[in-house]
This record gives sequence, C-alpha cells and structure tokens, in this order.
Amino acid sequence: MPLYTAGFAAEPAHWFREWEGEFGSLVPVELAPGVLATLVLGHREALKVLHNPDTFPADPSGWQRDVSGDCPVRQMLEGGPTPARTAGVEHARYRGAHVAALVRVDQHMLQAEVERYAVELINAFWTVGSAELRAQFAYPLVLEAVNRLVGVSGDASAALARALAALTEVRDVESAAAGRRLLDSVLYEVVQGKQAAPGEDVASWLLAHEAGLSEAEVVAQLALIYEMAVEPTTALILNTIRLILTDDRLAAALGGSLSTRDALDEALFTDPPLTNWCVRYPHVPQLMDNGVWLPAHQPVIISLADWHSGPAGQADRRGNRSHLAFGAGIHGCPADGIGLLIATIALDQLMDAVPDMRPARKLVWQTSPFHRFLTALPVAFEPVRSLP
Repeated sequence: MPLYTAGFAAEPAHWFREWEGEFGSLVPVELAPGVLATLVLGHREALKVLHNPDTFPADPSGWQRDVSGDCPVRQMLEGGPTPARTAGVEHARYRGAHVAALVRVDQHMLQAEVERYAVELINAFWTVGSAELRAQFAYPLVLEAVNRLVGVSGDASAALARALAALTEVRDVESAAAGRRLLDSVLYEVVQGKQAAPGEDVASWLLAHEAGLSEAEVVAQLALIYEMAVEPTTALILNTIRLILTDDRLAAALGGSLSTRDALDEALFTDPPLTNWCVRYPHVPQLMDNGVWLPAHQPVIISLADWHSGPAGQADRRGNRSHLAFGAGIHGCPADGIGLLIATIALDQLMDAVPDMRPARKLVWQTSPFHRFLTALPVAFEPVRSLP
C-alpha cells in the first residue's frame, strides 16, 4: 500500500480505514517505490512498539546497509549521532544533552518574542483583506522562534529555510541531499561562532554540556531540532486553523467552551503534523500478537493520527491528551511544551486579530509518506486597521 501518493496525502483517514479492513492493525506499505515497511494502525499496537525500545530500536543502521544512496526517503530516515536515530548508551548521551539544553529555555522571554513577531507579521497583511498564512505568517513565525532558541541570526535564516524546504520534498533525491548539505554547512558555521562567543541559547548550551559533544555532534543535534520543530510546528498551526475554518462546531465553541489548547489537541488527534512517524527497526524477525511476522531491519512506522474518530469535532475530546502526535516512550519529543507554546501564541494572536477568516480556495496537502501539511493556506477577511 503506497504512502507516497497524492491520493493518500489528501485523505489518509479513508485509506487507513480501507487498509485496516483488509490487513488489520499491521499494514504492508511502501514509503517510496520499492521501499517496504510495516504501518502500525491503532493506539494499543503503537504503544507496544514505542514502549519496547530493546525489541524495536530506533537505530536504522541495519536497514541502511541495503538501501541505495538514491532512495527517496533515505535523507529522512538515515542514522546519525542524535537521540532520534540511536539506541542504548548513545541515545542516552544525546538525549541527555537535548533535555538539559531545552529546559534552560526562558519560556517567558520566548512568549514575549513570539507575540511581538506575530503582531509584526499580522500587521503586514491585516489591512489588505487577504493572506497566505503559511508563507506570510506560520512559517516565518516558527522559523524565527526556533532561530532565537538556537541562537541563529542574520543571513543564516534564509539559507536554513531553503535547506528545510528541500528536505521535506522526499521525491527529489538530489534536492534533498543538497538540502542536507546546506543545513549542515550553515549550522557548522553557527556552532563555530558559538565556540568563539557563547550565548544564552541552545547551541551554546549543547556545546557546554558535560556529555562533551564534538562540533559535528552539536551540528547533528541542531539539525534535528530544525527538522522536528520548524515544519511540524508550522503544520500544527495551519492544520488547527483549517479545522477551525472548516468545522462549524469547532469554530462556534472556540473562545467559549473550547480553548486554543483544545483546538490544538483536536488537530493533534485528527491531523498531526507527522501522520506516520516514530520509525523503528527490529534487529531480528518479530512475531506479533495477530500472527504477523515483521522482518528484521525493515522499518516499522507508526500511524500517529486518531483516524478512528471520523470528522473533526464528532467526538468531544476536551481535556484528552492521549494522542501520539509527540511520540511515546524514551524517544518521545522533549520539546513538545515549547512547540505548543509557539502554536498557542500564534493562534491566539491571529484569531483575535482576524476572527472572520475564510479559506480563499481549495486546499492542497503536501505529498509525503510522513508529513501532513498544507502547501498553502490562503484566506480572505474584512480588512481592518493595523495593530498598535
């Protein structure tokens, strides 16, 4: 079953229901033509995989040995010195450095910076009566927030944006490889600068951590932060806005019985930024409860969307945060609180400023076996005066 088609990207829940009817909770899939994997459907089955890192490690080295360099998804899945792609002692070392750096982030200062920049971006289109919210609001807001956290400024930001855009386009192998090289090159310069002049930022804290990370290892940690923070947080903002604009019950309840966090959680259940992720690689064949064998060194990928729920708003999930959008177990996202803070501020500022938004045209989803994001979110509204 292919995960790389435009049809799947447009309506993954439909295909999940079809596939479960045919295969049950373990679906044979292709991440790209000829790249085989098993997709895990269902919350219970997913947790079994995610909470058993010894049986289902995140280290892809065995898989990589048999994967050609021109594999379209290799850039997204290949191993490296980060907590996302290692196991055991290595994983503990890298994750410890990540967590120690992230807990030092001043969230009050971050909130003030994101609010300030959100107002600046809204002012640029508020009086016009229309906007493309991905390019003009969500993406630049999140990228700027992550830049501030990491300690990046100036021309490096534009280069990072180009690199990240190339990495998410898994169908173009050469472009993705070039994006990886550009990302590493820019971040290497950032790390060298922090070596000479440390600051109050994540890059400097990683360099100073007791794990003794090398420059190359710090570059790898920062690359992971950009890959897992910028596009997914942008997608979370846009996917939540889309739900609010297209679901009358959600829109009517927002600000009353429904908080911004409730709306975000609804999107995390039904349209998480990474529809299929948390890839694991059993080192020996595994016999599952339903009698299905999972081959050794073949990717096992988790469906993070709660596709059983049907249309958004059909089930009242207020206060329920049992979604898997941030993963689970020892590889769960260590920056979920920071991502939610950025997304909450973005939504609060935008919905307060432009409460009468409506989609301006049919929306198109990015074709990807992993990501769930809109290629654009054009909206129209009544033009108003600028924010003070």
